[in-house]
Amino acid sequence: MTMLKHVQQSLMPTLSGEVAHYADMTLHSAFQTIISLNHAQPIGYEALVRATKPDGHCVSPIVLFDKVKDEADLVYLDRLCRALHLCNFVKAQQQGLIFLNVNPVVSIRGRCFGSFFEEFLNQVGLSPDRVVIEILEGKVLDDSQLADSIAFYRERGCLVAIDDFGVGHSNFGRIWRIKPHIVKLDRSNLTFARSDKAARRGLPRLVDMLQDAGCQVVMEGIEDEFEAMLALESGADFAQGYYFGRPSSEPNVELAADACRILIQRYGLRRLS
Repeated sequence: MTMLKHVQQSLMPTLSGEVAHYADMTLHSAFQTIISLNHAQPIGYEALVRATKPDGHCVSPIVLFDKVKDEADLVYLDRLCRALHLCNFVKAQQQGLIFLNVNPVVSIRGRCFGSFFEEFLNQVGLSPDRVVIEILEGKVLDDSQLADSIAFYRERGCLVAIDDFGVGHSNFGRIWRIKPHIVKLDRSNLTFARSDKAARRGLPRLVDMLQDAGCQVVMEGIEDEFEAMLALESGADFAQGYYFGRPSSEPNVELAADACRILIQRYGLRRLS
């Protein structure tokens, strides 16, 4: 049996959307809105996996992926999650982009386990230019491997985002070399800017440098109005976080848009000098 068929057999339709089964857990999709700070409009959604045990107990994604037995099983679970999210995204007739996380090992080694992604996109009828593949740059230490992973998805017509930039091994040299479409700034950048004036002045410069490299910037982890204001004044293109809506099977896009409009009315589209 091919891995594609194995994944397909693990998906099951329900009244609330597709679910998947892995080990003794049921997997569901949740989507979090990513909003344009310039236009106060959603541009897409990050897909996140939610797992529950038979007794209803929730299992974190970290615990879920700790259950894998070997590399082949890791590739299978990663692909299963992406397939689940794509099915639910298409069935809900969501607009805009879908942001999909890919395990760093899978982004490098996945192709050794046969084709999957293109075939599944064709099956669900979703154009690859509506898919953003998120790769944790800090987890891939070899520059050539990272560049190869990005090229693999670019060649298939997908957009590529570097996730959690600003922690671990993140560096601008890589960004200039690999030129991802999108860079997602880790929440730690906001945390520093919130408590340190120098970091707050430096945040717009960080965004400028990434934009000069040809990337659009997402500010992640925005939890309150002050952090949303920091994202706005930094000049970030997009924002994501609890302030604009928690992950949900049916995200409230109007709530996110209203929060952004109120933010712009209060603070305007400004930059720190």
